[in-house]
Amino acid sequence: MDFSTATDRNSPGMVWDLSKYLATLADHVVASAPDNAKGWAQTVAQGLATASHELQLVERQLTATKSDADAERARYRDLFDFAPYGYFISTASGRVLEANLAASKLFGVSCAYLVGKPLGVYVHPDDRGVFLNILNEMRHREVGEWTLRLRPRRAPEMIASVMVGSMRPEIGRVIGLRWLIRNVTAEKQAEQELTASREQLRSLAAEVSRVEERERRRIATQLHDNIGQMLAAAKMKFAAIRSGAADPAAASALGEAQKLLEDAIEETRTLTFDVSPPVLYELGLPAALDWLAERVQKRFGLRVRVRDDGEPKPLEDEVRSLLFEAVRELLFNVVKHASVNKASVTSRRRGDQIELTVNDEGVGFSERGPADRNGFGLFSIRMRLENMGGQLGVMSHPGRGTRVVLAAPLSDDASHNGNHILE
Repeated sequence: MDFSTATDRNSPGMVWDLSKYLATLADHVVASAPDNAKGWAQTVAQGLATASHELQLVERQLTATKSDADAERARYRDLFDFAPYGYFISTASGRVLEANLAASKLFGVSCAYLVGKPLGVYVHPDDRGVFLNILNEMRHREVGEWTLRLRPRRAPEMIASVMVGSMRPEIGRVIGLRWLIRNVTAEKQAEQELTASREQLRSLAAEVSRVEERERRRIATQLHDNIGQMLAAAKMKFAAIRSGAADPAAASALGEAQKLLEDAIEETRTLTFDVSPPVLYELGLPAALDWLAERVQKRFGLRVRVRDDGEPKPLEDEVRSLLFEAVRELLFNVVKHASVNKASVTSRRRGDQIELTVNDEGVGFSERGPADRNGFGLFSIRMRLENMGGQLGVMSHPGRGTRVVLAAPLSDDASHNGNHILE
């Protein structure tokens, strides 16, 4: 009996066919064995039957494994096809092997049309160098992310976020690339608009600060040159009238009025310095901080140590005024809340910025809570500094004091040097 054709080795049920072949072969061995070899034939037949049974078990396992693999392949295909972003599989040189539905929609052509095309033909000409760099880098990397401008044939030009992963054996060269492409044109445009809005806001804030500073100086000048001078003249007239008064009661009343005028003159002088201290513009920020330290100690008993690195720090008028106001407000906060009698102010240059540090060793506060409860306020200082290109940092802990760092850009104009007397 010829069994050579009992099994089609290319059929899906090859294992099952082989099992049936072994069973048939076992029967044939028993039937064709001579009488003196029946025992041996029975033994061989039992071995063949066992092998046939084991092959049937293997066939069932293979069928179940194939079913699971088919299900996984179908799930992968669904995930691939219906992913929300464009997904490509390409050769290492960037020629498309597969593309999902989102990629088809992104490029405005069918998936079949994309297959076989070099992905680089859809890259904006100005970004083709970046694309070639991606292909080169992915020879040595597992994954990378870039931004590219794409120019699909049947879709609008776009800015795309591109994530690329390499496909390679455990040890070996890259055999393919996976591309995840997301259209971020709207996001980039929103970022650009936000940046432009911030620049406009910064320019507006700077102009408001300049106007405010001019108005402060105008008011200070009015107080000093007009009201202050008129009060001084009135004081002199009262003194003259009082010296010629014959009635002691009238002289006493004139003396009281003269004292009120002196108080008014002193208050006017104080208000002038509070609104716009002349030392800030005549001698610069370091000298103004020294003057402020003396004034704070005289009025509140807080000893303030001022240190400066001696480096030139040219500042625009509005920036210099804001920094002075901020330091003054921070020192007032030390007086009101820190429960200490000393503090320090340090001024230094760091690159193209000035850095002012106000430090105390008082009661401190939780940085998650309000740092200031009235007045200018840390929030206001921070916002105004940021609008001028600066920043504010706060480090504080209950019982361990407070450290506030102010940073602001220096001016490119040497005539705004804050360390020297202005001509």
